[in-house]
Amino acid sequence: MEYIKCDFCDYKAKRKGHLKGHMLIHKKTLGSSMTKRKVHLKTHTLIHKNPSEIEWFKCNLCDFKTKAKEVLKTHTLIHKDPSEIEWFKCRLCDFKAKQKGNWKRHMLIHKKTLGSCMAKQKSILKRHMLIHENPLEIEWFKCYLCHYKTKRKEHLKTHTLIHKGLSEIEWLKCNLCDYKAKRRGHLKRHILIHKSPSEIEWFKCQLCDYKAKLKADLKRHNMLIHKKPSEVAWFECHLCDYKAKQKIHLKKHTLIHKNPSEITWLKCDLCDYKAKHKSSLNKHTVIHKKPIGN
Repeated sequence: MEYIKCDFCDYKAKRKGHLKGHMLIHKKTLGSSMTKRKVHLKTHTLIHKNPSEIEWFKCNLCDFKTKAKEVLKTHTLIHKDPSEIEWFKCRLCDFKAKQKGNWKRHMLIHKKTLGSCMAKQKSILKRHMLIHENPLEIEWFKCYLCHYKTKRKEHLKTHTLIHKGLSEIEWLKCNLCDYKAKRRGHLKRHILIHKSPSEIEWFKCQLCDYKAKLKADLKRHNMLIHKKPSEVAWFECHLCDYKAKQKIHLKKHTLIHKNPSEITWLKCDLCDYKAKHKSSLNKHTVIHKKPIGN
């Protein structure tokens, strides 16, 4: 008989239902931090450790260090000459990659095509296709505390933070200063200010001299500067002819179609000011930081 094995321990079962019942003991221990692969769980648990308890993997050629061995392996490729690297080549086009994972993701563009829409990953294609759907046909994730709704579950999870008190939020803290953030992406962007230019792994544009500290910034640059309008995946408003290259711009635009009672207002903790956009609230809070009497 072929047994079904647990990814987190040595338990094995004859029936899927038995394994499902067994998994509950791991859910109690791990909370919501569960993963399908043991290596991912091992990497995840590092965020709960004190920096002094972590076994760092250090590069012998520069100051780079990481918590994960596979990340160090990937990093060392930047020190190698292109002729020394074992490239993973695509047999259908000129693409080649240093990492097998990147090559595998690339190969999907030759398989998953739908009209003019292509994606490297199935999840990205699925997410993209939502922009072509009628809002009435979409399964929306709704906030039970306000009128907010979104097409993506992770966005709803991020949104709910605005309804929590400061003491209820699980803050992500910087180890080098007092900065703390609600989102991992914000903390990642912040820690770059503590690094010298020589320590930063820059993402360089192949078409101009632009370089960025974050891959997302380089991706945004390429879309805004180098892509032709016909090549851009536009975010279109379903209520008018407006369209934008960036989702955040479409999100700001849609507020003009909403009734004031439907808008989730962002309120200042120090006065009666309220704003539709977080950027507007951030600009406003500066007036509370100015020295009195100047």
